[in-house]
Amino acid sequence: QGFTLIDLLLSVTLLSILAAAVPGTVAPIYHQYKVEETKARLLRIRNALVGDTNKKVNGVRTEFGYLGDVGGLPSSAQGLSALLSRPAAVAAYAQDSTNRISYGWNGPYLPTDIGVDWTKDAWGVAFDYQPTTSPATVTSWGADGVSGGSGVNADLTIQIPTSLKQFTVYGVLTTASASGAAYTAAQVQLNDLNTNSTAVLLTP
Repeated sequence: QGFTLIDLLLSVTLLSILAAAVPGTVAPIYHQYKVEETKARLLRIRNALVGDTNKKVNGVRTEFGYLGDVGGLPSSAQGLSALLSRPAAVAAYAQDSTNRISYGWNGPYLPTDIGVDWTKDAWGVAFDYQPTTSPATVTSWGADGVSGGSGVNADLTIQIPTSLKQFTVYGVLTTASASGAAYTAAQVQLNDLNTNSTAVLLTP
């Protein structure tokens, strides 16, 4: 039978309506997926920086990330790339027999075989990493890629609280004698690997 001019006009009109409607329907879903993916990346990055606080053995944390190994967060210049490859200024992981500790870069701290660029958000825009603010932060500027906004354009920020950068050490100092009696007075030396400084604490 063929098509009449009216049939063709109706078809073109219908296709035009669908073409205009589909992006408006799909775009919010697409960007919301990107929001959730970016949130997941931010959490993985924080865990890589300071360890996963939920991983414990007998109630004691077992993961301390880059901070625990190196002694500080990556600098602004080193950026989040320091979680993937060792910066030139950072020593490789090794044992310090003098201080009886092991420290140094022991990464990568994020998976490198899943096709994710961890330095960028799900929209492909570089994260804003601020290690010197209080607290330190990692921020995505959202779908629009600029600061501010609402909805899918809202900034997504994860903080690195100071509480995750400080640790309390408990223990008892004993003598080397067979009795293993506790010291009544002693000095405890704490080495800050990040600033290469030493603090000496007196115990009663």
